[in-house]
Amino acid sequence: MIMDSKFKQIGLIKTPYTNNAPYQPVDGDKGEFRIVVDTKYAGGFSNLTVSVIST
Repeated sequence: MIMDSKFKQIGLIKTPYTNNAPYQPVDGDKGEFRIVVDTKYAGGFSNLTVSVIST
C-alpha cells in the first residue's frame, strides 16, 4: 500500500549557522538558538516541559 505524506511548516528554527550546522551541540557556541512556533499551533505545545541546558 502506498501512502502519500505532506509536511506543513509550523514555525522556524533560528540559529547563527548559515551552512553546515553540527549534528550535536558544540560547547561554547554563541548566538541565538530558538524554535519559533506559529501562534495558531501554540496550543498544541501547552503541556510540554521546557528545559534549558546551560554549560
